[in-house]
Amino acid sequence: MHSLFALHGYRSAVLRWALGALLWAWGLCAWASFALRGPVYETPQVRAELLLHAPDGVTPGKTVWAGLRLQHQPGWHTYWRNPGDAGLPTALQWTIPAGVEAGDIVWPLPERFLTGELVNYGYEGAVLLLVPLRVAEGFVAPAAEWELRVHASWLACRNECLPQEGDVLLRVPAQGAVVHDAAAFAHALRQQPVQRDVKKDEQHPVLQDAIREASQEAHQEAPREAQAMMQAEGAHLNMAIRGLPQAWRWQEIDAFVEPPGVLEATAQTQRWQGEVWRSRWVRTAGAALPQTLPVLLVAQVEGQRIGIRVAARSGALPVDALRTATTQSSSMGVGIALLFAWLGGILLNLMPCVFPVLAIKVMQFAGNDKPLRERVTASLLYTVGVVATVLALGAAVLALRGVGTTLGWGFQLQSPAVVAALAALFTAIGLHLAGVFAFGAVSIGAAGPPRQRSRYAQALASGVLVVVVASPCTAPFLGASLGLAWTLPTMPALAIFLALGVGIALPFLILGILPGWTRYLPRSGTWMQTFRSAMAFPMFATVVWLLWVFGKQQGVDAAAWLLAGLLALAWLLWCTGRRRKGWWVGVSMAVFAVLAAVGGGWKQAVFSSSASADARTVVWEEWAPSRVEERLAQGQPVLVEFTAAWCVICQRNARVLQDPAVVAAMAGGKVAALRADWTRRDPAIAEALARLGRSGVPVHVLYVPGREPLLLPEWLTVDNVRAALATAPRGGGSS
Repeated sequence: MHSLFALHGYRSAVLRWALGALLWAWGLCAWASFALRGPVYETPQVRAELLLHAPDGVTPGKTVWAGLRLQHQPGWHTYWRNPGDAGLPTALQWTIPAGVEAGDIVWPLPERFLTGELVNYGYEGAVLLLVPLRVAEGFVAPAAEWELRVHASWLACRNECLPQEGDVLLRVPAQGAVVHDAAAFAHALRQQPVQRDVKKDEQHPVLQDAIREASQEAHQEAPREAQAMMQAEGAHLNMAIRGLPQAWRWQEIDAFVEPPGVLEATAQTQRWQGEVWRSRWVRTAGAALPQTLPVLLVAQVEGQRIGIRVAARSGALPVDALRTATTQSSSMGVGIALLFAWLGGILLNLMPCVFPVLAIKVMQFAGNDKPLRERVTASLLYTVGVVATVLALGAAVLALRGVGTTLGWGFQLQSPAVVAALAALFTAIGLHLAGVFAFGAVSIGAAGPPRQRSRYAQALASGVLVVVVASPCTAPFLGASLGLAWTLPTMPALAIFLALGVGIALPFLILGILPGWTRYLPRSGTWMQTFRSAMAFPMFATVVWLLWVFGKQQGVDAAAWLLAGLLALAWLLWCTGRRRKGWWVGVSMAVFAVLAAVGGGWKQAVFSSSASADARTVVWEEWAPSRVEERLAQGQPVLVEFTAAWCVICQRNARVLQDPAVVAAMAGGKVAALRADWTRRDPAIAEALARLGRSGVPVHVLYVPGREPLLLPEWLTVDNVRAALATAPRGGGSS
């Protein structure tokens, strides 16, 4: 019995020992896990955590990955390596043992943020910033566990921007794998951009497999050489990239220039030409353009954001590639484009801006008994005038597009002066058709200039006139054919314009060289005068459209003055149609000169006043606490702007403060303007913000003698700034 109890006690002791050992081991593992992950630095806006991925352990001669995971609260974001128009990129400073070298941040694909008119690049939600740690061949761990420490600083922005920083610590075992966050690192590596047009030695060797995997998953093709060229053009930069994946064709691409301060983020246009993606940027004033410019391109492929990194090199743009269409199917495309251009030219004669002129010319054949030779010659010269003008217009567009200017059919309408001139021309033609006046001895049927008496010269000039009046219009089939012409080499493109010109001239040409067709025209009679007058209304409708275009370009006031000028032109032309023309023409010329002088003076006054308004900007003085007290002691209100160059909202608010209405309100109230620039750390500014109950910028505060400081909203508008300034008493010390 005694031995039985002894055996039972022995078993209980063993059980207790085993249970204790198990609990000790579990506690040790839990402590090790906690110690390995280290503390987390957290602010109300961003949570920062340091991670490590070393599947083979920290082995000499190997590269392992560290990562700073930033978890942003909703609405908050931090910035990419190039923050865009404003902001600061996240920065990391490492404290690591000798023999371990930390590389640069391997940035994931950024997102584009719009804040007013500013464009910024960065991250929201959760993002893992990867950093390679290269372990030297002779590395010896300083202890069984060694510390990996990073000092991280970032700029967190929403409606305000808060510079933040903190230390994050990680305890790394000298031996053993670290794979706790393998899934997070694998996902981050798959999000890295594919490297194209980048030398192999510029790619980190550890990224090769991830890059290859991302390329195969996203594009079903291996990375290949891409041709990326750039060329400066004054204040602009033109870029052409060839060799992007087929799945990217004709998509809008997000382009991110990696070096900050080289190109403006807000001003970028893009288009596809065949397999070539072209973009046009505005260069940052005073910034030097490097010989090689890394650019990150991001597109949406099957619901997934895919990035490709290219290096654009300075040199001549690949013009032949930019006008690509010389593939096996290009001949068919050009043939169809020629047919469409020809059909579009024929249909263009039916448009309201062309039909009235052409109809009157065609009606001339009714009952025309001129010799056949003369009629054929006039028709051929008319065709030459049409075709030559169309080719000249097409050649001008192709030449300008070849140097990077984005133009198309009707590009001349982008000039307000051309629009105004066309409006005057169409007004004159409409009044002529309505019978208000006649072009001297030359009728609109001949369409020649008043001083040109030769019928053949008139026929040639009429062809030019038809193209001029046709330029504001378009027709079916023209869009597709001309769209292809912009991508073709010069000769095929001009062939499309040749087909367009032949189509425009064809109706009149047929009636001229085939007189038998004229029997299908109605006989001449009094109805022709009625028809001619009715054709004036399509002309006036075109004038209305041109006035709308001019108003969009220059504003409603300028459109009203153009309308007044057209009215004066109509009066002048009406006077020329009177029998006793001398007295009427003299009076009308005097009135026309007065209107022109008034209009010119109005224009000068508008531009000079707007220029002076632009010159009247708020003069900001450097902030200092003593300066605020001095101005208040003088009885003067003070507006203080706490700002920083990296603050997005600050840059947007600065434009509001330069609005003419705000400038006038500040001048009327004699409000002193002080700017506290927090771009660099300034304890005095930080203390002033703390007294106002703020910890970041932007902050705008209005100080009025004898009152509590008035804090303005973070998002300024002209109305809320003027409302705040209205609370300040008028007058005060001089500023």
